[in-house]
Amino acid sequence: MDYRSWPSEIGNCIQEIKIRSNNRAERVRIGFSNRYGIEPIVLTSSVLKIGSKEYPLTRGGNSGISLMPGEECSSDAVNVPVSPGDIITVRVLMKARTLLTGGTVTYSRRELEISHVDAASGELIDPGAVFSMVKDNNRMCFAFAVSGIDFYTSKQERCIIAFGDSLTQQGFWVDHLKQRLREHGQTGIAVLNRGIGGNRILKGTSPLADPYERHGRSGVERFEQDCFGDGTPNLILVFHGINDLITRHAEPTDDSAGVNEIISGLIKYAKIAHAHGSNIWIGTLTPLKHSVFYNEALEQERLILNRWIRSQRDYDKVLEFEQAVCDPAEMSALQKDCDSGDGLHFSDEGGRAVAACIDLNCLSTLVLADEQGRK
Repeated sequence: MDYRSWPSEIGNCIQEIKIRSNNRAERVRIGFSNRYGIEPIVLTSSVLKIGSKEYPLTRGGNSGISLMPGEECSSDAVNVPVSPGDIITVRVLMKARTLLTGGTVTYSRRELEISHVDAASGELIDPGAVFSMVKDNNRMCFAFAVSGIDFYTSKQERCIIAFGDSLTQQGFWVDHLKQRLREHGQTGIAVLNRGIGGNRILKGTSPLADPYERHGRSGVERFEQDCFGDGTPNLILVFHGINDLITRHAEPTDDSAGVNEIISGLIKYAKIAHAHGSNIWIGTLTPLKHSVFYNEALEQERLILNRWIRSQRDYDKVLEFEQAVCDPAEMSALQKDCDSGDGLHFSDEGGRAVAACIDLNCLSTLVLADEQGRK
């Protein structure tokens, strides 16, 4: 759930979310959230669809699902088999006009599709016309109320968590990794996105700040809860730190964290993961020469951090994200095809290149061995 959705008002709306499964399940339930809301959300009806079959979603046996501000819940479980590659569709109807201040945001459309339809006319709604976030940035894709899908399985499934900032949250490399795993027959491995746009390792944003300009709790504050709050993943992929450098140079203060402090935060991630028995890999920081944030001092510190990442022994493996997307003719910049256009964030091709540098054989062997070890 996004922490800084700018207020948007909409009603009489049918929202449909489609997501492709990488896992098997005997039954599923849908998560709903109004965590950052300031008005109740009332869903008149909610439907789960897998294949050609539809199943009504209920809460406590009741068809209507209401969420007070700050409330989260799950639907009753639906007994329906799910296989890798299946498209899971969740369709909800919100009749009452409602002010929305929270939701789910992605940029990648590879594994998740979201559409909105006017319930009266049956016509598609232009998201840029009703959702302030999408109007401000038409690369975004926004959904309200629906927050997740829980899979019930008869065997222990495997799980990978991607942890970081907007370069992860936007979904491009995470979705390409999910797709690669499925295409290579390595199903039964869930890939969960724990990226937050603007997030830093060392500093969060005060809850007293403008709620639509916050960037979440700091990484060191949220790492353990976000990665281990729902169980122990087999593997964590960390790709974090560029925002610490950006704010250090764009908004310098007396207590701005230096490279050594950033390194200490990254080491803390590794110690927490190993204490829980999880493997943890780290990606090198990618270049940003053509972004508005770039300066030479920042670039030198990015290179220092990458040298440390490549030489350290706290993590179990280093992922060469920088080499996957940098321009060979200008190493401090993204390749043109990998650049979303702002010099910092990935395009879909950039996400593909990052995911392609992750060794699937090594990954699969590791999570299988970890699973055997836990048994």
